[in-house]
Amino acid sequence: MTKISEEVIHIRIFYLIIACLAVTTCGQKPTQFERINHLGELKAGIFLSPSRFYFNGSDYINIDQQHLIDFASSLDMDIKIITADSYETLHKLLATNEVDIITGNISNLGQYENELSYSPPSHTISHILVGNRSIRPGQLADENLNIVVSKGSIAENIINQHTELRSKVSVIDSSNPYFLLNLIEDQIADFAILPRETFEILRFSFPSVKIFLEFENLSPISWAMSNSDSSLFDKVSEFYLDYHFEAADRNLSLDIAALESFNFFDLRAFKRDFENILPNYLDAFIEAENIYNFDWELLAAIAYQESKWNQDAVSFTGVRGMMMLTQDTADFVSVNNINDPTDQILGGARYLRELDAKMPERIQGTDRLWLTIASYNLGFGHLEDARILTEIRGGNPDLWSDVENNLSRLEDEYWIAYLKRGYARGNEASDYVKNVRRYYELLKLMSFNEYFASN
Repeated sequence: MTKISEEVIHIRIFYLIIACLAVTTCGQKPTQFERINHLGELKAGIFLSPSRFYFNGSDYINIDQQHLIDFASSLDMDIKIITADSYETLHKLLATNEVDIITGNISNLGQYENELSYSPPSHTISHILVGNRSIRPGQLADENLNIVVSKGSIAENIINQHTELRSKVSVIDSSNPYFLLNLIEDQIADFAILPRETFEILRFSFPSVKIFLEFENLSPISWAMSNSDSSLFDKVSEFYLDYHFEAADRNLSLDIAALESFNFFDLRAFKRDFENILPNYLDAFIEAENIYNFDWELLAAIAYQESKWNQDAVSFTGVRGMMMLTQDTADFVSVNNINDPTDQILGGARYLRELDAKMPERIQGTDRLWLTIASYNLGFGHLEDARILTEIRGGNPDLWSDVENNLSRLEDEYWIAYLKRGYARGNEASDYVKNVRRYYELLKLMSFNEYFASN
């Protein structure tokens, strides 16, 4: 056996030390971020909240998901996002290392407070106790009433802080707000605790549910990750320093004032028709949207205002069908069969596009839209009279608000003398546009809720 000299041994030890220094993981477990960086992919878990979406013109975008994508992009790596069906599942994904980071109504308060690392909060949310309208406020103290909360949610922590409610609570596995609200609406459960922001989006789809109690404390919402070391937390903290969450946050841009005009009975009737009647005609409305480039929800709103989606409707003036077209108008827009609901919808959409084409090009945006819809009800000539009258009285004939303020004068004997086309039911046209606007908003919201529930 060849004897190795002491000098050779020293040289080999030297190079071994150099190699260990060159490889940071030599003899050490890699940090969280080193492991993620080595794989080149960030794995994130998310619980989707309906209040964290916005519409970009063609699709619904989740804000929290976009934040995660931007974070991965800042690290120059790919991202894999796993959607969890509950808060408990979300935390299990993190505990089993199936994801590196989680988000979606995650707070640094509650049962996981000492087990995880939390980013600085991106925003805060508040919580409310909601219940069925049939329950009177004085019944809140009734021991037989029950409150449902989702396992692993912030609501569970809130209950722990309110001992007077604890005995009434049932913790359920589902974190789906639709499921919780359906339990209340169907009177299977009496109350639930939800984020107020979530209920504000869903409440118009659940008219039998109302707010009974608002909890004072705001809950900070953060990203959560393992606290085994600080490497990933440090990267997240750096990202938070430069990232403008306020600028990135958007919402569904709903006209809440229009939605608030519905009372309980309006909402209940509309929801019934939305669920039972609209599906029969939805394909036709979507076809009309594709051909004439109006939102199907807008066309359906007009149809609901005209006929409550009744294809056999006939008015006292003789107009008929779901879109209430006169025979002359039906002939003008080439309706083949006035009794066919698809032909009615396509004919109404084409007529609306014809009216839009008559509007001066300088009128744009919602002013153009509401003026066009007013002319659908009033007639284009009478709308022109209203615009001329608006200008005579010092208003802007291209602004819907100014024109609307003068519609009532189409019925005023004093002003009729100035009108080329004479008397018209101007007040009715004003109410017509108001109703179409609120049905349009409600349809956008309900269609989003269906999209969210199915995804």
